[in-house]
Amino acid sequence: MKKNAVLLFLLVALLISPLVLAQEKVQTYSGFSRFVDNVKMLFSFGDKKVMLALNIREKELNSAIVNTKNGEGEKAEKNLEGAKKKLQYIQNKVSKD
Repeated sequence: MKKNAVLLFLLVALLISPLVLAQEKVQTYSGFSRFVDNVKMLFSFGDKKVMLALNIREKELNSAIVNTKNGEGEKAEKNLEGAKKKLQYIQNKVSKD
């Protein structure tokens, strides 16, 4: 009987854990992450660089949303400015190519 209960518990844990892990983590775009992404941008070329810029823009926008909810308007404005710069970069690259 105990073996069945333990087996059932493990089975339920295995089924529920992906749902818990699938929840999106809401974090701000930190200085270290920004530094790492800028280094990646430095060594990326072509389509990969544009895709990386899209990902960075998305991180900036998500961070701006979180900062706005937390009442940190100045940080949110900086994030939006960074997102705007990445979008302009993407538009320049796409229009040329």
